[in-house]
Amino acid sequence: MSDLNAAPKTAADGAEPWTRREIFQQADTLRATQKLLAAEQDAIEAFTAPLLAKPELRIVLAGAGTSAFIGECLAATLAQATGRRVEAIPTTDIVSAPELYLEARTPTLLVSFGRSGNSPESIAAIDLADAHIADIRHLIITCNGEGALARRRGDDACVVMLPEATHDRGFAMTSSFSAMTYAALAIFSGIGTLGERNERIAQAVETVLAGTDTAMAALAARDFERVVYLGSGPFQ
Repeated sequence: MSDLNAAPKTAADGAEPWTRREIFQQADTLRATQKLLAAEQDAIEAFTAPLLAKPELRIVLAGAGTSAFIGECLAATLAQATGRRVEAIPTTDIVSAPELYLEARTPTLLVSFGRSGNSPESIAAIDLADAHIADIRHLIITCNGEGALARRRGDDACVVMLPEATHDRGFAMTSSFSAMTYAALAIFSGIGTLGERNERIAQAVETVLAGTDTAMAALAARDFERVVYLGSGPFQ
């Protein structure tokens, strides 16, 4: 297993750049994320269990940019797992039109995803939810212990601070995306249950990534001008 906290050399040094390193460390960060969740399982479930016991609970998965895609990937799966109403709503939508997305009389769990945890719209979405919803709780999943979201404290909030290595320094969200997605999936489908699959998932990631360099180099050499991604449901 690689050292997740070792600082990589920069691309200028002729070594591995941040984004490539963060792509290839994902098996290790998934293992580290599960270890963290298992250590905090009692506290997390003490917060979520009373909320999930409410049949009328609404779960809103919120984030900005790539973090918003986490909610879109997970909403249908988590609705099935919890038997509750689960919706993915970007924080940019909540901030621009809170009256369209926030229901004052519906008990709500706002799940906020944030790599840095400092996006103004993510912070504003929480403030607006507090102002508009009578019964509101917050589950915050973030990768930056120094961010504003990580500093959110109180009886109405549970902060899941993921391993430091998941706080991607590259422009693309890689480890942060996969770790936050995994964390939410585990929290709502059962940390212990998903933990039994964690090593198999990590090994599958390693298998896929093992052939990536050769395959991507071959594709890059063909000089494509356009890329189209296809996917539906959780793969959208």
